[in-house]
Amino acid sequence: MTRPDPNVLTSAAAIATILQALPSKLGLNRPNSEWTRRLKEEIGDLGITNGWKVCTAGFEGRFDQEWLYDLTWYRNDAEGRLCDVGLVLESEWDHDYPSIKVDFEKLLLAKAPLKVMVFEGYDKNVGALAASLKDGIRAFRTRDESEMYLLAGFNINKFKMEISLVAGA
Repeated sequence: MTRPDPNVLTSAAAIATILQALPSKLGLNRPNSEWTRRLKEEIGDLGITNGWKVCTAGFEGRFDQEWLYDLTWYRNDAEGRLCDVGLVLESEWDHDYPSIKVDFEKLLLAKAPLKVMVFEGYDKNVGALAASLKDGIRAFRTRDESEMYLLAGFNINKFKMEISLVAGA
């Protein structure tokens, strides 16, 4: 069985810390657009710090334009050809599984060792949403054992992120 790269686990832990701190940084009654902007900015900065180039919308001149996913960490070779993707991230703030599933399934297709899904729910469904995403990982037949999924469900009632780290196998 292939184990995740230690760098992937380190990045996942750093991202979990960023996401868990967001509620206290942003406070109550912020629009979803502010949550999205802040998480993309902080995870994008982490990627730059770790030697990645970053693609995401809303940061012209700072990060490259959004490409395929809400946020991507990547590297090019000396000739400018894509040679590595380290992370892909999707976020969906609708509270229902069908809306979240559409964005989440993009992650299943990605060739990246770390895949991050940020979503929102309530006490009554955030655990069930995470469980459905985990079922989706297990159902996907061409998954890679070395992949890690970081599932971050923002529980509106508790005003906190509930984080799960799931191996691709």
